[in-house]
Amino acid sequence: MSIIISTLASEEWTKYRDIRIESLQNEPTAFLSSPEEEEKLDEQIWINNLKKSSNQQGFTLLFAKDGNQVIGMVAGFWGGREKIKHIAHIYGTYVNPAYRGKGVGRLLMQAVIDKFKSIPEVEKVKIEVNAQNISAFTLYQKMGFKIIGKAEKELKINGVYYDEILMEQFV
Repeated sequence: MSIIISTLASEEWTKYRDIRIESLQNEPTAFLSSPEEEEKLDEQIWINNLKKSSNQQGFTLLFAKDGNQVIGMVAGFWGGREKIKHIAHIYGTYVNPAYRGKGVGRLLMQAVIDKFKSIPEVEKVKIEVNAQNISAFTLYQKMGFKIIGKAEKELKINGVYYDEILMEQFV
């Protein structure tokens, strides 16, 4: 197993779409979107996200690959309004179940944190995690994130509420 972390070219948009929909199907409590919502998205939206990421326009998408297979992803954004341009956000972190426990999540997280460290304006990184997702929560703590709060009933799926743990680290 030789895992690399990289971006995807816009021509590889189906790989991006497929791993994103896989993540929503496998971990519905970890994401705000549903597979049904994302399956309706037009091809151009997927392509534009990859282009936006490659152009460094305040948005990044990084993918974990084992050979030619995309096995994980992480997204992040930064910039924007003057008063909050020092804050970056990580979201959309996912690793295929067959690759969990093998350090892929750590590689993805380190890559996106390194990306944020390379942006002079970014001083702080924020992330939210479902309170029931102990493995992700533990990884984030090991990566230096500290708990700053808890948002109750943040997600509602099939009538069940889920809390989110709010975390941050300074870079």
